[in-house]
Amino acid sequence: MKYQIHNKRLVVPFTGDLLSTVAAEMKPGFATLFSKTTVHESPWSELELDLTQARMIDSAGLNLIMTVLKAAQERKVKVIARVASKTVQRIIQFTRLDRSLELILQED
Repeated sequence: MKYQIHNKRLVVPFTGDLLSTVAAEMKPGFATLFSKTTVHESPWSELELDLTQARMIDSAGLNLIMTVLKAAQERKVKVIARVASKTVQRIIQFTRLDRSLELILQED
C-alpha cells in the first residue's frame, strides 16, 4: 500500500474503483498502519482516503472503509474521504458513512 504524509495528514491514494480485490489487498496495509500507531507515536493525526480515481465502491470496499473508520476512531484520528465521482459521493452518503468522516467532493 502506497501512502504519503503531508504535515499531519496521511494520504492513501486508491488508483481505481474500490472493489473486493482492491479491498482485500489493502486491508492488511491498513491493519499494519493502525497496529503501529497510537495517538502519541503517530506522525499523523488525519487520514485521507483519496478516492478521486474511484467510480464505484462495492460492499467489500464499504466494509474496508468501515473497518478503517473504526480503527481511526479508536485512535482519535480524523478520516477524510476525497472523491471526484458523484456516484461514489452518493454511495458514501446513502450508507451514512459521511456522518463518521469528512466527505470532500473534488470537482473535475
